[in-house]
Amino acid sequence: MVLSLRSSPRVRLALRVLLLVAGLGLGIGLVVYLLRSVDLGQLGNDFSNADYGFLALALVAFAVNLLMKVPRWALLYGEDAPGWDTLFGGINVGYAVNTLLPARLGDIVRAYWVRDRAGIGMIRTLSTVTLERTADGVAVLIMFLAAAPTVTLPANERRIAIAGGVLFVGILLAMIVLAFLSTRENWLSRYLARLEQGRGAIISRFLGQVTSGLRALHSWRTAALLILYTAIIWASNALLLWLVILAFHVHAPFAAGVLGNGIVSLAMTVPSTPGYLGVFDGAIVLTLSLYGVTGTPALRALALSVAFMFHAIGFIPVTIIGIIYIARAGMGQTLRMVRAEQAMSREPSEP
Repeated sequence: MVLSLRSSPRVRLALRVLLLVAGLGLGIGLVVYLLRSVDLGQLGNDFSNADYGFLALALVAFAVNLLMKVPRWALLYGEDAPGWDTLFGGINVGYAVNTLLPARLGDIVRAYWVRDRAGIGMIRTLSTVTLERTADGVAVLIMFLAAAPTVTLPANERRIAIAGGVLFVGILLAMIVLAFLSTRENWLSRYLARLEQGRGAIISRFLGQVTSGLRALHSWRTAALLILYTAIIWASNALLLWLVILAFHVHAPFAAGVLGNGIVSLAMTVPSTPGYLGVFDGAIVLTLSLYGVTGTPALRALALSVAFMFHAIGFIPVTIIGIIYIARAGMGQTLRMVRAEQAMSREPSEP
């Protein structure tokens, strides 16, 4: 009875709506709380007194972060990777959809975007995105463990971060095992061959696309490049946050940029408003409070200024680029991509 209720489309829709409403309420509530806790005049003064030389350098770090995501994603596809424009467009369109619309359909839109332009199945693309996200999760765990000793972190936050990191490590290990099994004759290949000849052909093709998306793990060289690209992406993001902190004349170590990215990544797993408004900013304010930027309205305004600027640099450029690609593709096609979850059920049966 419980399982049948959970599988009901109406129940699933109701749960999604409930999560959406709860996330919107959380994000809006955090924005209101953050703004009410500071002097808005002081907030304006902080922006006018910012060192825009540091902010210019932060934009360079942002560009490195964004551009390195393209060759990393191409690496996960292997030799038949889509072209640079397709991958760059897919990344930014996904970001734009997540920023402007609820329900976080960005990754599904990325898969639809690549399928429409390169003829690569959505399941395979989503498999590469899952591997990408898993590598990011492991990187966040490493960053968190490296920076956490520099502050007195509440025990609950430490446990949550470590538990999430361990989960990502477990997923990565499972992916490595699956990729290893898919490269040689074994019980899995024989089982898939039997499925292909019977009624389980759809399942066999589905799993074939999943393992195809994990081909980056077949080679030590490719895996090493994946680690290198991921390290550059997260190091540049930590540098970006640190430069924004310095731009507002906050004296904090580079570890603040490292830890801040870890806390923001954890916060972004919580259902929230489009663009993570409120949740993202609250995570930065929390990070800076651990380094003493708290206690008075002036310091809280300073922390919120850093949060808003980091948020703006991280989201506004990719949203604009994504909108440009959406305009090039046509709004009607993009709306079809947003509804692409319906196509997921048909994907395994497609060639």
